Amino acid sequence: MPAARLLPHIAVNEIAHGSERAVARALLASLGDGWTVFHSYSWLRPTRSHKSTPLREGEADFVLIHPQHGLLIVEVKGGDVQYLPEEGLWKQNGSLLRDPFNQARRNMHALVGQVRERATFITAAGPDELPCPVGYAVVFPDCIHDGTLPQGAHPAILADASDLPTLGARMVEALKSWSGGKSAPLPAKDVHELHRALQGTFRLAPSLSYRLAQEEERLVQLTEQQAEALTGLYSNRRVLVEGVAGSGKTILAVRRALAFAEEGQSALLVCFNRHLAEHLNRLVQHENLTIRHFHGLCYDLCMAAHGEFKVPSPDAGRETAARFWIEEAPQQMFLAVDDLPDRQFDAIVVDEAQDFHNSWWDPVEALLREPLGPLYIFFDRAQNLYRGELQFPQTQARFDLRLNCRNTRKIATACGNVLGTEVKVSAFSPEGARPNLHRLSGEKAIREGCAAILVNLVDNEKVDPSRVAILSPLARLNSSLKAGLAKPRLTEKHEEWQAGKGVLFSTIRSFKGLEADVLLLIDLTGFKEGRFDRSDLYVAASRARHRLVVMTDSDEIIQALGVG
Repeated sequence: MPAARLLPHIAVNEIAHGSERAVARALLASLGDGWTVFHSYSWLRPTRSHKSTPLREGEADFVLIHPQHGLLIVEVKGGDVQYLPEEGLWKQNGSLLRDPFNQARRNMHALVGQVRERATFITAAGPDELPCPVGYAVVFPDCIHDGTLPQGAHPAILADASDLPTLGARMVEALKSWSGGKSAPLPAKDVHELHRALQGTFRLAPSLSYRLAQEEERLVQLTEQQAEALTGLYSNRRVLVEGVAGSGKTILAVRRALAFAEEGQSALLVCFNRHLAEHLNRLVQHENLTIRHFHGLCYDLCMAAHGEFKVPSPDAGRETAARFWIEEAPQQMFLAVDDLPDRQFDAIVVDEAQDFHNSWWDPVEALLREPLGPLYIFFDRAQNLYRGELQFPQTQARFDLRLNCRNTRKIATACGNVLGTEVKVSAFSPEGARPNLHRLSGEKAIREGCAAILVNLVDNEKVDPSRVAILSPLARLNSSLKAGLAKPRLTEKHEEWQAGKGVLFSTIRSFKGLEADVLLLIDLTGFKEGRFDRSDLYVAASRARHRLVVMTDSDEIIQALGVG
């Protein structure tokens, strides 16, 4: 006959008390399949129903459950147990003992109350009842009883040493005595609810914010290793540094620029992305260090030299505007430098150099106080969104950053899938979670999906909004989130985002050079020549440090990321 199930899952021989061990062995041997036996079941409840009453604790030696027979609380009293009728007292091995039948009764009522609080039964039952027979019994495994039973006891709910061989049958009879022999199988849902109420569903899992912190610690250590390696090249005045996305290029560029500044040299750190420059300015300050994006630098120098910086009117057309920013603005800056010798720098560090047009390097070199002065250039050819063959000024040394130190392994793998190559990570990089794919299309579905994910992140997982961003190929007013979200707050202002005042919404290209711990990619309808291609998807996915969520129904995008 199949054995009953013992919870918690321990070997019977591991039960500490010999009397309970003997009863457990007898129950498991004689109850059969369908029975669940809880051993040493503890409970903690208020002494009364209202919350202001103090808690009372208790423990039932055994709780037996069967889908048809019901629930039975079993109290075990081992050793030399005596009842002194004249005093109305119980003793165990010479010491006073609480009335075992009364103890069993109190445990029964406490457990019924607990189950009613935790379970939702489909079978009708009274407010203080269960939809199955409930009762209690007392077992004296080391004694044989005779004589008239004390008050509060009945032969049907008492078992002694002589009953151990057939203890299972005795417990069934005890339950029948409580139900009057009437019982019917509980529906499967009620059986599930009964077990759930007794076992509980409590679990502890590390919060996402904790897991992100643990992963972040590993990634920071890897970036420190890259920085130490680059320091060995500081003896070279002009260095070209190529690195894959997430290799720590921006961090290393900042480190090098600060090193120049701390040596007493006037240093310039220049990048392509305005938002990246603003972000770095909020993080890093040094009296010898200037941080600007390239076109902001053009504006500053032209205004300082001539008091004006004329840009095309909005009606001039896209081609005219593009020609101005690519050709005319750098030329104006080049001419302005001649009139501003005090605005030149001892050393220059360039980040995002793959986005610098080849004609920009002469204006950059003109900013150096000495010809062929110190110049460090950081770039990633895979992030060359504006195409064209990359050409850089003359350098003395080259340094390759081939290890991804930003992304977890799972995100780095997805980025490699986009490029059709392996993105190498350190052996010490955290594994992280696989990118989370939501097959969604349409404004309403994407907006609702974003809302659900963000509320869980911010409210439940306690992830600060400054660590979460949403990227789209489209501007906000053309995106699925043009109507915004009721909660949490969205912002397009990077300073508000960094202050934790909202989750950032940004276009993919505007976010280039930046990163977020948790990143949502939306509005990915497929690759479109000149508007959104694999390089854009690679840049977008590689911005996610720890968690990447992709909302798309495009098989092309899903296949490129390898997340289907």
